[in-house]
Amino acid sequence: MRKLIILMFLLFLSINVVSAENNKRLPGNSIADYTLQKDTIMPAYIAASIKTQGCKNLSILTTQLTKKPEIGIDKNKRYYAKTPWEETWIINACGKNVYVPIIFTQNTKGTTYSIKQSEVYTK
Repeated sequence: MRKLIILMFLLFLSINVVSAENNKRLPGNSIADYTLQKDTIMPAYIAASIKTQGCKNLSILTTQLTKKPEIGIDKNKRYYAKTPWEETWIINACGKNVYVPIIFTQNTKGTTYSIKQSEVYTK
């Protein structure tokens, strides 16, 4: 476990990150806002890098909303996701398309995300 954490940290330091710049959202139909995309992109890149055995040249090709959430309205008339939603982010990693499934869950404190390395795949 300790080796995995060290590997992830080293990958984090060495990855050539191409991400959303100038407050632009990632391409595709992700419903995650800019801040959530920014928070999620590095773990998605790490998952893609692990899947491709250490590739460091990574870029987002597109994002796909694969499961929509149920939408609710709070007492202040703001919309929120009542149920988790799922997206697949497609990342170019050294010429391979890596598909990174991500589950987003919104609660009263914000939105969390989950990436299971075992579900990351290439095509």
